[in-house]
Amino acid sequence: MKGSHRRWGFLQQYTQEERIGLVRRMKRRLPGHVPLVLARASQCRVGTHQELRVSAPGHLRLSQLHCALKARVQVPPRHSLIYFIGDHLAPLTCTLAHLYHHHAHQDHFLYITFCQENAQG
Repeated sequence: MKGSHRRWGFLQQYTQEERIGLVRRMKRRLPGHVPLVLARASQCRVGTHQELRVSAPGHLRLSQLHCALKARVQVPPRHSLIYFIGDHLAPLTCTLAHLYHHHAHQDHFLYITFCQENAQG
């Protein structure tokens, strides 16, 4: 799966200036948090949300965000979620601040695509 080839509705819905303004307001209200846009891959069959805009503490690891997201999008027990940032598989052990520092978009959001994976052999 190529995460960067996804059409981000959020990018089309708001201008870059509006998105940068949103990031500034999010960071002012919640310092130390990372502004994220989480999106379901086109092949993904779990969840009802196409895209979620959230702000999460920078010290969280992607694995901790994974637990919260898995409950929110109601992933069946036999499936797991995998995450992509651009064309790369995102490591669950990295903090969101680290991922943000290295992969933030020019509008200062971190765009993460998720897809389900069959967890049973």
